[in-house]
Amino acid sequence: MEETNENQERIYRWRDGTEVKYENWKKGQPSGTDRYCMVISRNGEWINRRCSQNYQGVCQRAVGAQEARNLTYEWTDGSEGKFFYWVVNEPKGDECAQIITEGIRRWHHRWDDIACTQKRASICKKSAYIYA
Repeated sequence: MEETNENQERIYRWRDGTEVKYENWKKGQPSGTDRYCMVISRNGEWINRRCSQNYQGVCQRAVGAQEARNLTYEWTDGSEGKFFYWVVNEPKGDECAQIITEGIRRWHHRWDDIACTQKRASICKKSAYIYA
């Protein structure tokens, strides 16, 4: 996500040029005149930073993963989920998936199934990047 300056007003846009409709800035943010990209802090608040540094990506749209009938998961657009990094003994039958970021450290970045009624950060569908 990048900032444009239109009529002296900060407007943040996704890389495809569409304007960001939802914002959750940390108090005092955005700040500085040379910081045109946004990162999310550990508590979910937004902070603007210089675009010259590398950060983990933020996806434009939360697609979500939902469980199909036979314990295979699919994205909300109907396409099949092809990669999951489940915690041992998961999934157990809940309808949605989350990536673990708290708790037992050895499980960080692994997947767990949860009830779809629980609020969680987004899991976004994205094309795979092949390292050569």
